[in-house]
Amino acid sequence: MTVVKNTDAKKIPVFPSVTTMIKQGGIATVSVSQYELGKLTGQMAAEILAGKNPGNMALRYVKLGQTYINLKHAEELGLDVPKTALNQAQKKGSIIK
Repeated sequence: MTVVKNTDAKKIPVFPSVTTMIKQGGIATVSVSQYELGKLTGQMAAEILAGKNPGNMALRYVKLGQTYINLKHAEELGLDVPKTALNQAQKKGSIIK
């Protein structure tokens, strides 16, 4: 990933908005679960297929995010990750070590 390659050279951390970029060198993100978003979208699609008018449907969204941390990369950049963030990622999310 070009962004991470360039920011790593200057020891600048990247905080992406999507979890896939954490594996590519981003430090951390709080992101909606794509699985939960897919379930919600499927429920709405089922309602539309059953005849509900999309124009009359309320907006819906995933309310809680999941914390993802690339601890390995944070340590490589000399960053200390707060314990509260690590605890949150362990409870609901993921930590790359």
